[in-house]
Amino acid sequence: NFLCAAPLVLPTSAAASLMYFAFQYDVLATIVIGGPILAAIYFGHRQYHNGVQQRISISEKAHRETIEALAVAINAKDEVTHEHVMRVQIYAAGVARILGCNAVEIEALKAGALLHDIGKIAVPDYILNKPGKLTAVEFDKMKLHTIIGAQILSRVEFPYPVVPIVRHHHERWDGKGYPDGLKAEEIPLTARVLTVVDCFDAVREDRQYRKGMTRAEAIDFLLSNSGLQYDPRVVGTFITHLPEFEAEIAAHKDVPVPTFGIEPIEQLTDSARQVAPAAGLAEAATPVQASELKFSRKELTALYELVQSLNGARDRAELASIFTERLQHVVSYDSCALTFISRETGCLLVEHARGQHAALLEGRQLTPGEGVTGWALANRQPFCNTDPRLDLPPALAETFAAYKTLAVFPLVSEDEMHGAVTLYSSTLAEYSLDQQRLLGEAVALFSAALSSNSQNSLSTERPIFTDSHLKLSDAPLESELAH
Repeated sequence: NFLCAAPLVLPTSAAASLMYFAFQYDVLATIVIGGPILAAIYFGHRQYHNGVQQRISISEKAHRETIEALAVAINAKDEVTHEHVMRVQIYAAGVARILGCNAVEIEALKAGALLHDIGKIAVPDYILNKPGKLTAVEFDKMKLHTIIGAQILSRVEFPYPVVPIVRHHHERWDGKGYPDGLKAEEIPLTARVLTVVDCFDAVREDRQYRKGMTRAEAIDFLLSNSGLQYDPRVVGTFITHLPEFEAEIAAHKDVPVPTFGIEPIEQLTDSARQVAPAAGLAEAATPVQASELKFSRKELTALYELVQSLNGARDRAELASIFTERLQHVVSYDSCALTFISRETGCLLVEHARGQHAALLEGRQLTPGEGVTGWALANRQPFCNTDPRLDLPPALAETFAAYKTLAVFPLVSEDEMHGAVTLYSSTLAEYSLDQQRLLGEAVALFSAALSSNSQNSLSTERPIFTDSHLKLSDAPLESELAH
């Protein structure tokens, strides 16, 4: 019964015989005689291995394509296009990276973008495409698609957690979603991300029963439902980085729709990362050379007093306190936050705040890329005039509902990044170009003070600023004031 296994023994016995012959006789003769035999063994095993791998790949491909075909069939029922799937995958993967999800969770999101509505196979077409509001009975049938979809995919051994995404992508932040009524952090983060990005792209597409929203309308829709239906942190991150994702989508326009497990969507390109966050009020100011700056006598006086005050500071805490106090005389704000980068941990922390809600802002920790402040730090560029809610976590966003605009400037001095200055205003509709230029000059002075502080630790009586620092226009500031 074991005769069929005899060929498997021959390669091993042949190798053993060659080794014995080599020890007993001539090594060179052994190599000449045994070389072809060993080569034949090697190539035979390699061919067998490649054949097994090919059969496994064909099986996996057939398995994957069967599921994808089913998903495409369901998407066709719901009028979902391949372009929609690609956009949602890019949106979801980008937001997940910024929020710190790992590679497995990102792969799960890309699979979830394709498969989350697979349970609609059990929903009648007249319900899926009904132009009016669903009845209670119809809505109960619609809600079953999350459970059925999770049950279908639970029979497939995915190497990443896609089932929780499918089951919970209709849960709401306020706990009024389905099927399990989870709320807030109880909902898996991947499901919260998919809910936001899928909704944003879906409402912008035309359907036979409604007209698609414009980009601005879709953003307003997410913001108005932030904290109710959607995770405010996910909404803020998504909207802030939306132009980056749109640049990435444009780059993938002629690329086939990526599928999970085969051709992962790459991280955002450098050009996409340079795109400014989505602005709600006005465009960011164009950088201006120092030689072009022209200030009024009142503005120059305010800057000069800022310089003199900073010169008397003894440590960074005092520098921060003096700067935020004097800055009110330079540029108007209702709340001001100074975010610093920890030298030990690299974490971002609001170490000092002043204004109406200073106590709420102070001590806040940020993740890299989070909000408009995170964007300014990541790109080392200022950004002004957008909805302040895009920069704040859920609890603060509600408190700052009456605020109209913000301005963020990174604190950079001689290529050293210290942090960022963020101003929030409830009275200004926007920061004008002149105000942005004035704020930029004040921030540059503060950055120089921080740099001097880090180099000298302010252990001597040496002033932070010398005459060389006081050139705000084409003449020294003191000369301007003398006139």
